[in-house]
Amino acid sequence: MISSIMLIALLNSWNVSLTSVLNVSEAYYNDSWQGDDASNVAWFLKLDGEAQKDITEYLFYKNRLSLAYGQTFLKDKTTGNWLSPVKSTDKIEDENTLTLKKGWPVDPYTSIYLLSRFFDDENNKYVNPITLQESFGFARSIIEQNGANLTSRVGVAFKQVINQVDSIVTSREGGVEWVTNGKFKISDNALYEANLRLFKALVSSVSSSQDTWKAADVRFENNLTVSVVKYVNISLYLMIFYDKDQIDRAQIKQTMSLGLTFNIL
Repeated sequence: MISSIMLIALLNSWNVSLTSVLNVSEAYYNDSWQGDDASNVAWFLKLDGEAQKDITEYLFYKNRLSLAYGQTFLKDKTTGNWLSPVKSTDKIEDENTLTLKKGWPVDPYTSIYLLSRFFDDENNKYVNPITLQESFGFARSIIEQNGANLTSRVGVAFKQVINQVDSIVTSREGGVEWVTNGKFKISDNALYEANLRLFKALVSSVSSSQDTWKAADVRFENNLTVSVVKYVNISLYLMIFYDKDQIDRAQIKQTMSLGLTFNIL
């Protein structure tokens, strides 16, 4: 589902955008170096794509794809050997949305959302676990003009978490979702993007004494990209994530990178 959508878009002259970011850093310290510093190499690769098209006069389809992976290698100061790499980033995210546009105050929509990672180190499995969320409801474009786009939607959603270790769906939940996406061109060389996803389960196949599934899941991503020179960008990324089933505290991820950016399409 992930790659085929992009290929179909290319073959059918859809409106497609595809951007890749590559960031590599290296630090070297010889044997005479005094201190706790260790030689290291880190790399990060990200691919973001969008494909959209008016399927008919009233039906609008959009696919949003985000892939990211990165590793850090450290050298053992005692033995001089390079240690096994530590994963710094791992994400597969794909969303397909079909919207009915009839000029009404709100637009009916249906959506399928997938979230996973390339490799599950704990269970030694590829593309695991997989979170699927199907939804339908109403969407509205709040801002739509040159350099700024803000849309929001509310709907009924069904969420499943699939663990390939046991080849079973570990949980099924039904509830409501609220998704807001924004893209703002701050200046000629600066772009801010935000993605807020909220899911509130009302029913669940999982029963527990604490009923942690009843708490709302929140995923709030922010990304500021500033173009320094052609092909070279500075990126500031901040994600706030809360899922009480995992831990009863907000999880925060922040990265800053200077790397090569290519607009492939």
